[in-house]
Amino acid sequence: MSDLNSQFTRASRNICAKSLTGGAWSAWEAKSYLGSDGALHVFPSGAPAEGAGAMARLEFIDGYFEPFLSPKNMAPEGRGMKPRVRADLNKYRPVLIDLVLKQMAEQEALRKKGRQGEFVYRLPEDAAKIADDLYAFHKAFFHVKDKNEEKKTPEEKKRKKAQKATLSRFATLNDFHKEIEPYLPKYPLSPEERTAAYASCLQTETPEELENLLPQGWVATEKTVTDPNGRVLKRKDGAKLIASLNNGTQVIQILSEEGSLAFGSPRWCTAYRGRETYFDDYSDNLLVVLDPDGSRWQVHFSTLQIKDATDSSYPLATLVEEREGLKETLAPYYLNGRTLFENEELFEDAWSDPSVQDAVLKMAASDKVNTFLNVSEYASLDLAKKIAAGLSDFEFSEEDRENLSYYGFWSEDRLDTLTAAQMVDDVLSIDFRFFSGEERAECHTALKHAFDTPASCEDFIEKHPGRLDEIFRRAAARGYEQLVDKTLQKGADVASVDENGSNGLFLSGWSGNTAVFKKVLPHCPEEVIKHVNKEGLNILYSPVGKGYVEIVREAIRSCPESVWNGSGKNNMIITAVSSENNINADVLELLLPVCAPSLLEEPDYNRRTALMLAVIKRRKNAVRKLIPYCSKKAVNGEDGAFPLALALDYINLYPPLFAKDYADIALEILKHPGLDLSLKTKDGRSIDELAEACGVPAVSEAIRRYRIEHPSAAMGGERPEKPVKAVPVLRPSAGF
Repeated sequence: MSDLNSQFTRASRNICAKSLTGGAWSAWEAKSYLGSDGALHVFPSGAPAEGAGAMARLEFIDGYFEPFLSPKNMAPEGRGMKPRVRADLNKYRPVLIDLVLKQMAEQEALRKKGRQGEFVYRLPEDAAKIADDLYAFHKAFFHVKDKNEEKKTPEEKKRKKAQKATLSRFATLNDFHKEIEPYLPKYPLSPEERTAAYASCLQTETPEELENLLPQGWVATEKTVTDPNGRVLKRKDGAKLIASLNNGTQVIQILSEEGSLAFGSPRWCTAYRGRETYFDDYSDNLLVVLDPDGSRWQVHFSTLQIKDATDSSYPLATLVEEREGLKETLAPYYLNGRTLFENEELFEDAWSDPSVQDAVLKMAASDKVNTFLNVSEYASLDLAKKIAAGLSDFEFSEEDRENLSYYGFWSEDRLDTLTAAQMVDDVLSIDFRFFSGEERAECHTALKHAFDTPASCEDFIEKHPGRLDEIFRRAAARGYEQLVDKTLQKGADVASVDENGSNGLFLSGWSGNTAVFKKVLPHCPEEVIKHVNKEGLNILYSPVGKGYVEIVREAIRSCPESVWNGSGKNNMIITAVSSENNINADVLELLLPVCAPSLLEEPDYNRRTALMLAVIKRRKNAVRKLIPYCSKKAVNGEDGAFPLALALDYINLYPPLFAKDYADIALEILKHPGLDLSLKTKDGRSIDELAEACGVPAVSEAIRRYRIEHPSAAMGGERPEKPVKAVPVLRPSAGF
């Protein structure tokens, strides 16, 4: 296997053994590599994700990267150039494996929350790309000039050069890429490559249009292209010219892997050279924007990807605003992507453009239902009406029925008799998908004004008889105060639930509609407040997790204590600490006085308590709030996993900026009078060994003083169950 097995860093071993579950390894399952020993090594999918199995997986990743980092000939093939051997990059491998594993752990954590992060590299498919960037890093940081270079002594220059060429100063692969990006090749499409791409696989409306794109002397027919030397090439449908803008920019739709290889950058996973591509994963409406100078961007709205030629994310606003007509060209594909960007307001003024409407209507011809739903929600009301007009005699498939019933309150019976006019009326009257956040486009603007007055609300309710409870729930979810008021006046049942088992109070809190939550709460008896939906979530799960402080504050005034003392998913303390919001400390300040102390002792599904999660997530304010409420069990953990050990361990694992935060966290924990300093980690390390390894004098001194002021702490003896006033401790110096 690898010759570095004994040199894996502690960070790699810990992450691999503790932070990566089976789901994190799924992308590696089918991978293998040919080792330097000539043997084929296959990913150990049958091995468990812990213990010896974790080490086997770590060894596989290490060995997988070895050939990518080994010396290789960089001279282009077929040009008769002398070999140019790239340096051996395996000296960087141990720290590179750290960064790879950290990204895998972060991806897995986000996956469990149903979220996706923005990662520059895809693992494991971008291993070769990482190696290329590492070579650029290796070259650049040995040659970058410093404006103060002349003032430095030879020893300082040598020390700085060594520091520049080490990966350990980067916290993530994203940070590494950000610093090396200016030194990467830009990969423009050369004139020769452009001509070859046009000739081999570009679809145009007419042969004459293709001839106009090719250099003088080329001849195109419906089926062939002939070069100036008389060589005849068969035309293939690998790509299609969508538009040529006034500034010469072209928009090309990629139809096949061959077209992707012809027009794509070798950095894009859809156009890798000499190895498997991932074109099939992007084959739906993959676009290339190509400037006259050869600069190119890959656009794939379904996966939210706008990439420049180096495969770095590029701002959509910059791309469309710098090229007149590009916004109108991209708008139909943007709409059809269905997974929309946060800045969809870029396209708001495009939907009235006749060419955009024509393109959208063409899409509707092949996918009427989904195009109608997307247009009505994100684009133009007039355009939605035009599409709906073609739906009046349209026969709905089972998939169409499923999509329509998800979008609205259309039942199976109603779908059988639904007219286009009724469909448009329903969509414009009320939004039945409860997205939180900003209102979207004209549809939602019209929607808000529709319920500005009691009279308009009254009219709407009369228009939809027998659906009062449903209207109440949807209005609560969307934050329509007047409509909520009117439905409550008419006797809407606050205990009614939707298909997910969620009542109106839950939906208003989930969406962060504070004013509506305050209106509904006084109407709710205790059983409605205590209700949990089909996913087992109570009304405060979302407000606590998303940091809706006012809703949490209002709920504490009215909610029975049992709501706050739920377990599992409804442990509000763990929910607050696990939140991605930075204001979790404010929520904790409200929660802690009313929650049972046992919630701080209860672990999550990964056996981590609230205090341990706060340490792992480097949240100093949360640790500071939790410590006064922690029992000795909560602060000392169990089975060799305890918060102080985590904080001390992380000082070693992370760069100085993060390490200082973990030192501060360790000092906060040392304010608790119930610590047991005789505890050892699972691998047998003591508190003193951890403190010595982290090398922070303030922490070592605080531990020494703690032993003096709490003699029983060193022996694991009896300590007060409740915290008392904290002892003063030294803080890390500014030069930490």
